[in-house]
Amino acid sequence: MKLFSQIRCTRAALPHLRRSNAPRVINVNAVYAKYPDPNFFATTVNRAACLNLTKALALQYGPEKILVNSVNIGFVVTPQWENIRRRRAPDSTHEEFFADLARTEVPLGRFGSVDEVSGLVAFLASDRASYITGASIDVAGGMGKYV
Repeated sequence: MKLFSQIRCTRAALPHLRRSNAPRVINVNAVYAKYPDPNFFATTVNRAACLNLTKALALQYGPEKILVNSVNIGFVVTPQWENIRRRRAPDSTHEEFFADLARTEVPLGRFGSVDEVSGLVAFLASDRASYITGASIDVAGGMGKYV
């Protein structure tokens, strides 16, 4: 479960974070945390709890200057999506499946790349983000029908 992974990782990192000159926790989450979809039931419920964890940790560790944020990804090309394609559309090619899904769910009309996500993670880890904590930032091509 993603929630307990984030809890255990943060707990293990705390001694190091407390000694760091720039302590950061950046949880990689999913837009489904804020955008419930019955097709991804377990993900949407679990990821919502992860968002709550991020905010609670930001409040708890803010006085220690430990910054905690969440990067919420939408459809990003990863091996996990190939597994989903095999289950949901085995007769569809990789490209067809991604294009069809992006066309109906993502305003930019495409899947994102790992590089697009890592750019935001690198920014949040940098000194330029030293006044950002408790934030939940989407990297999802406009995906997510919420405010």
